[in-house]
Amino acid sequence: MTTSLDKTLERGLEQLSEAAPLVMVVQPDRDERQALCDLLEVDGYRVVEAQNGHLALQQLRSGAELPRLLIAEVDGSLISGAELLRIIRETPVLCRITCVLVANRRDIEREAKRLGAVAGLQKPLSDALVLQTVGWLTGRNVAR
Repeated sequence: MTTSLDKTLERGLEQLSEAAPLVMVVQPDRDERQALCDLLEVDGYRVVEAQNGHLALQQLRSGAELPRLLIAEVDGSLISGAELLRIIRETPVLCRITCVLVANRRDIEREAKRLGAVAGLQKPLSDALVLQTVGWLTGRNVAR
């Protein structure tokens, strides 16, 4: 059974191909969140941000355009990045969002893939690696 929310979310997905890729950044640390958003915006991405997984989930369910890519801190507050990823994977319309997890630990790449993300990035983040990963995952294939 398709609900009006499902139809709204579907329209959001259709809009993805019409504009620069939209990326959602979920990061509890304001300075880290702002730095990552600024990096992506300067490189031509549209960016939405959320302080935690709970606020991110509210935005994702609001009917607004869905991001092509979500970058989330694994150990976020209220709803962690890991829990947010689980909820996204279990929600039919949201499960199409590509997810990357970020953490200050060496095993983040393995942990991210175990949790269902396509990539894991270890902090401190390298601007070049972030842009390369985001470019690859959004299909921009920008040469650096």
